[in-house]
Amino acid sequence: MDRWRMLLTAIIVAVIALLFLDLGFPPTLEAPPHAQVLIDETAGVYFAPSCEVGRLLATIPLAQARELGFKPDEACLSEEEFTQPGRSITGRLLEGIGILGKPESRWNSDGTWNW
Repeated sequence: MDRWRMLLTAIIVAVIALLFLDLGFPPTLEAPPHAQVLIDETAGVYFAPSCEVGRLLATIPLAQARELGFKPDEACLSEEEFTQPGRSITGRLLEGIGILGKPESRWNSDGTWNW
């Protein structure tokens, strides 16, 4: 009986440890290809709409900006403007069974941004 108790305890400890590790490192979601970005043709960079640019720039989908060779603006990138925190595995499980609601996305289906 002690062998089964030790095995059950080890399994419970392992599950608890995995849950804590899972909650500590949530995934990061990147901007989808259809997200609209601002491009600076002279500098060869693109910006998220939330980045203060100070001038009017053309807007194109992120995928097109990348295809044309534009790079993300370093300041905008360091502010994590092109990412959104995702749900951990535990969070997705709780969402799937209806305990948690679906989180609001930073991006709309038409490519606009939610700020």
